[in-house]
Parts: sequence; structure tokens; C-alpha cells
Amino acid sequence: MKIRLLTAWAVLCNGLFAPSAGAQMPAPLTPEISAKLKVLDVYSGTWDVTVRTRLPKPTLVTYTETYTWALDRRFLHGDSGRKSDGTQDLVMATFDQPSGGYPFWIFSSSGAWIYLAPGQWDEASRTMVWKNPPNIPITYLTRCVFTDTKSRRCTSLVKDWKGAVLLDQEASAVRRR
Repeated sequence: MKIRLLTAWAVLCNGLFAPSAGAQMPAPLTPEISAKLKVLDVYSGTWDVTVRTRLPKPTLVTYTETYTWALDRRFLHGDSGRKSDGTQDLVMATFDQPSGGYPFWIFSSSGAWIYLAPGQWDEASRTMVWKNPPNIPITYLTRCVFTDTKSRRCTSLVKDWKGAVLLDQEASAVRRR
């Protein structure tokens, strides 16, 4: 009986954890998609960040964030480390071919998460802009300007359906490396 249970357990575990016979390697990135993903290199590295929130409550938060490539350079992974307010954020970003933009997913240790619909990159001004998609009850505009290879300034403004400001903040970041 004991041997049958161990055998059944081994078969079950092998079936659950062994690679699927149908599993495939991801398709190679096309030169076009690789070039679009390369835009996210502007975020790569380690940054000293200061965030000033004006609304809903004036605050100042500082932290060091690091962005590195993950999952075969298909996603950029960000980690804020422990912030001065005690929270921590994880970020995932990529290029989304159907929309032609750059979605960001932000997960906070506070339990909050934010999805920024695919942003648009303007190479001439070195600016990434995210706007709310149509037909949602809030509006937002987040803009990050990379003034040079070592600094960026971002602003975020979020309003409710009546136009009242829910969030107004500005961030500055200086690249360490």
C-alpha cells in the first residue's frame, strides 16, 4: 500500500511539474518588436527617485528603484525597494504590438495595483505619455520626460468623473548607473 501511494505521488508530481510535451519555446522577437522594446531601455538601471504629492495629501517620498530586463528581454521589471513611507512597488512593462504602445503594471505592497494603458513614446521629445482609455469613469495623464540619459521628470494627474482632482504628483529621478 505504501509503495502504491509513493508511486502515485511520484506520477502526480511528475505530471504537475514536468515540462509539458506541448510546451513550445517562445517565437523569436522580430527586429521590429526588438526595436520597440529597446525604447524601454530609457528606464533601465538604478534611479534615485523623489515623489512629491500635492493632492490628496501633501507628501514627499524617496526611494531607489531598479529596472532590469526579464523573460527573454520581453518585459522590463522594476523594483522600488523599500520606500521612505514603508511601501514597496514592483513594475512590469513591455511593448504591446496590437496597441502600438507601452503598458505598465504597478503592484504595491499596500495591496493597490495600477494598470497604465499602453503609453506612447515620442522619440523627438524623449517623452512617454499614458492617458486613460475611453469610457472609464476617471481621467488620467501621466507623462515622463527624459531630459537626458541620467534624469527624468514625471507628472501624474488623476480626476474623477466630475473633474475633481484625485491625485496630483510630480516625480524626479536621477540615474545612478
